[in-house]
Amino acid sequence: MYDPKTQAKREWKTPDDNSAPYGIAIAPDGTIWFNESRQGNMVHFDPKTEKMEVVPIPTKGSVVRNVSVDSTRGRLWLAESGVNRLGRIDLK
Repeated sequence: MYDPKTQAKREWKTPDDNSAPYGIAIAPDGTIWFNESRQGNMVHFDPKTEKMEVVPIPTKGSVVRNVSVDSTRGRLWLAESGVNRLGRIDLK
């Protein structure tokens, strides 16, 4: 996180040291979702509480490089590379 007013910088560790974060999106509520490409998980990060929740992707071997936010329906769409699948996370 970077604050241009104060020039303060902040970082958080991922749940796994070998996670290789990829495919990131900001949900309508301001929380952040990203893929742990080496672990096969999505991670839900709330910057207000600084808590992370790991959400396993059911299809093993998938890497999510692209995440699309569907704010109208309250969903995230995941392009699962390597397994030719599309994933969905319902945010509501």
